[in-house]
Amino acid sequence: MSEYENKIFKTLTSSEDRFKSAFEIANHLNMVKRKMIQQFWKSVEKDLNELILKTGENFKVALDSDLSHPTSKCYLYDGKNPSVRVLFENLSQKQTFGIWFSDDKINYEKITEYRNAVNLDFGSYSFNHWWFAKTHVQNDFNSFESLLMILPAKMSEYSMSKAQKLFDFAVTNKVHTEYIINNCLK
Repeated sequence: MSEYENKIFKTLTSSEDRFKSAFEIANHLNMVKRKMIQQFWKSVEKDLNELILKTGENFKVALDSDLSHPTSKCYLYDGKNPSVRVLFENLSQKQTFGIWFSDDKINYEKITEYRNAVNLDFGSYSFNHWWFAKTHVQNDFNSFESLLMILPAKMSEYSMSKAQKLFDFAVTNKVHTEYIINNCLK
């Protein structure tokens, strides 16, 4: 044990009350983390809806109900077709960000042809089976630093920045999502 760990050990085991408090906190910390993440993404959803109202864009917002699931998503799609979405995925950990499409409706020959034609527009993004363009977001809600950003008292600014990033990406790439919807779906 390091010196720091020894100090923690001595502090937490110095009395029954201290150990009981530490035990209670440890038993509830995951629930607190889940609730913070839930509140944060609900705030992002609200901010996205406000951006849509303010700008008059024809996007719809959706937020999955189980945010701890590895494929949980917060996304925007054009008001007519949810098959092609701009989104954050893996909301309770290290998020993936980009343009996603519904696998069973895509014509892979056409999507590959279009990807090759617009590849330069997505220089730092990668492509795969489900993603037209994707990248990983720097923060990870498994890290202490990222969780500090979503403490209830200070999350609103970060929530708006996440919403703005997704919204701006959706607007900027509307030409691509519309092309995919109109030309690459079966």
